[in-house]
Amino acid sequence: MYEEGRTVISKNPLVKAKEELSLAHLVEIKGNDIGYSFPINKDLVVVGRSPESDLMLLSDSISRKHMIITKKSEGDYFLEDNNSTNGIYVNNIKVNSLALRDGDIINVGDFGFKFLNENNPEARYHQELYNLKNFDSLTGAYNKSYFEARLNQEIERVNRYDKELSFIILDIDFFKKVNDTYGHTAGDYVLKDFAGIIKKMIRKTDVLGRVGGEEFAILIPETAKIGAVILAEKLRRLVEKNKFEFKNQIIPITVSMGVVSISNFEIIPTAHDFVEMADKLLYLAKREGRNQVRYL
Repeated sequence: MYEEGRTVISKNPLVKAKEELSLAHLVEIKGNDIGYSFPINKDLVVVGRSPESDLMLLSDSISRKHMIITKKSEGDYFLEDNNSTNGIYVNNIKVNSLALRDGDIINVGDFGFKFLNENNPEARYHQELYNLKNFDSLTGAYNKSYFEARLNQEIERVNRYDKELSFIILDIDFFKKVNDTYGHTAGDYVLKDFAGIIKKMIRKTDVLGRVGGEEFAILIPETAKIGAVILAEKLRRLVEKNKFEFKNQIIPITVSMGVVSISNFEIIPTAHDFVEMADKLLYLAKREGRNQVRYL
């Protein structure tokens, strides 16, 4: 369940700073975010299932704090198994600890990573390719194709492990009027600012997607309906109170939402079933006056 006042920034910024690209990286080659390049920007990095981990991997195959990567000296990185259940494999050999070399392949549970040492240009290549393939360039949210793939993965995970899963669909009210009144440049500004509000409120494990022109969706793993409703209401109030100011003009913005969770279904739904129910609730919110959250 969401905790009041808790704010965690998503692990997926659209553009990495130049200083990050000069660091050592773990490039995901197996898992939910293939191609994602994680910068090792601390002297000690914890990888695990726990929300306190620096790199959080949401899978029952991963221990809460599965492994540790330590920077000992300039360019030297050491990998250590932190008493994990399923162990660590480097280049297909099980290890307890070792000095990492550029290009080493690390397998942990359902995930695989390629270690790239400092200033390896391959990190930039992977990140730029990942961004182009998976992100909406305007808002920094995931694009529809990526979001749909993740939704299918999370429903399969629910099916395998009997986990909670919730879903929020959001639509900016009267967005066409914004474009008609203030212009499309102002509309783009509103979309970008709107996505920024959401990204500041969701957890590392949540997935924000832009699934239509002014329509967004949030996938919320391991969260029951009540937690999703709490988050949706927080977002609704934040958007209503936010000053969307463009060229000295305040643009009033509200949002309507539909919230569904696995508990709304007697059997595990398909991705289509999940989205269809959320859409119906969103349209109900629109018909009943907008600027509201609807759920069953």
